[in-house]
Amino acid sequence: MIHPQYYYVKVTTDGEIRAEITDEKVYYYDLKGYDEDGNGKKLHFSTHPDLGRPFIKDSYLKITYTNLKKEQGYMELKRTEIPQKALIQLENKE
Repeated sequence: MIHPQYYYVKVTTDGEIRAEITDEKVYYYDLKGYDEDGNGKKLHFSTHPDLGRPFIKDSYLKITYTNLKKEQGYMELKRTEIPQKALIQLENKE
C-alpha cells in the first residue's frame, strides 16, 4: 500500500526550465522540505504545465510525496498553516 508523505517547503529560488519537447513551461526545483515533525528531506518537484510560470518566491508549499512516484502534487499554503516544527526548520534556513 502507498502512503503519501507531506513535506513543507519555502520557495527560495526561481526554479529551472529544462528542455521540453512541448511549448509548455515547467519549472523544476531541488529544495529541502520538512515533515510536520521537522525531519528534512531533499525534494525534487516541478510546477504543473498549466501554471506556466515559476512559483512565487518566499511562498510556502505542501508537497505530497509517495515512494513509488515521488512528487504527486502540491498546494500553496499560508505561513500560518505550516506545522510549527516544520516552520522552525524552514525559517532557520534563511
